[in-house]
Amino acid sequence: MYLKLDFLVLTYKKNKRKKSDIDLLIDFNPEQESYDNFMAVYDIYEALFKNEKVVIVTKMGLSKHIGPKILNNVMYA
Repeated sequence: MYLKLDFLVLTYKKNKRKKSDIDLLIDFNPEQESYDNFMAVYDIYEALFKNEKVVIVTKMGLSKHIGPKILNNVMYA
């Protein structure tokens, strides 16, 4: 499986909660993007951040309405 991690985004929301979830934006090679590959990546990050809530979305999975706003706020790692 080929996975291109163009960006890793850790978003800390400014709200009353002390803990925030970890938001990851990933980009698969188009011919490799599948449910099985997505879940494999999710399992890896879930194991890495055991006590945190992990949210993963692919570039192709972004909404056309909110996707541009998310991409403008990406922090490159």
